[in-house]
Amino acid sequence: MGSSTNYSSNYDGDSIEDDRVEREGEALDKRERMTDARLVAVVAIAITALSTFIAFFSPNWLASERRFYGAVFVKLGLWETCFRSYVSPYDLDMAKYYAGCRWIFANEYQDIRGLLMPSNEKGRKREREKESC
Repeated sequence: MGSSTNYSSNYDGDSIEDDRVEREGEALDKRERMTDARLVAVVAIAITALSTFIAFFSPNWLASERRFYGAVFVKLGLWETCFRSYVSPYDLDMAKYYAGCRWIFANEYQDIRGLLMPSNEKGRKREREKESC
């Protein structure tokens, strides 16, 4: 009992190679897109690093307008703060005036540190609350 089956195929010898070329072309497109993404990532990292470098080493982040002669705030940076006869709003007797430039962590600024670094003061309050529990 020999049965002969008739197989039909649409295979022509070049279709596999053409298929491979198309797949390689798709792979190249994906690689190019990944390269573009990497380029964007590198540029973003470079901009972030440069901004961080400038922020850490620039002396002034905020500065008062020079034309305002009555301003008590002079300038503020990451590490240094300058005042001209500033009185703390918590000092109701107006007993202490802050004048000149000082390091932001100086003992002299201990009373107004919450004004200079509000997020730092909130963190300290949380630590004190945890310790008291």
